Amino acid sequence: MPSLPVGVRISGLDFDDEATYQVLGEKFPDMFIAGEQPHVLMMSVSDADPISDAIERVRAVQAELPQLRVHGVDRDLVGTTDIAHRAGVSREGARKWTQAEGFPVPFAHIRASSMPVWVWSEVAQWLETVRSVTVDNPLPTLAALSEIESQLVHKSGFNSSPAG
Repeated sequence: MPSLPVGVRISGLDFDDEATYQVLGEKFPDMFIAGEQPHVLMMSVSDADPISDAIERVRAVQAELPQLRVHGVDRDLVGTTDIAHRAGVSREGARKWTQAEGFPVPFAHIRASSMPVWVWSEVAQWLETVRSVTVDNPLPTLAALSEIESQLVHKSGFNSSPAG
């Protein structure tokens, strides 16, 4: 069954604690931790129902490691240089794409320079659809990532802070 990568921003785990590594390694061998605080818990979820699968998997980890705090999803934001690198084109080529009609709207602007950043899954979809450039395996949509975040962080019934 096809799967999609999803990253969830987390904190609260003691990575100097051998028990944490043991639980992650034995019970969740297909997940890994990336980045700095907050770390990103990376997992593969079902392409058929990525939202339910991601929520179920995060709940399973938190059941084993109740100190885990969930802060949101990692939307894999990219700037023009990242787009150029991932698509194998020049920065100028990527810059021109970002100005093309129909290119995804920036997700946010960073710093005083107002540098735009985009959600990589939206850019990858645009590149494949409009430019016939395949740059990645299937990715979850921005709507799916937003719904996962909404259910993990904002809706009642899921504790995004440590159990206690």
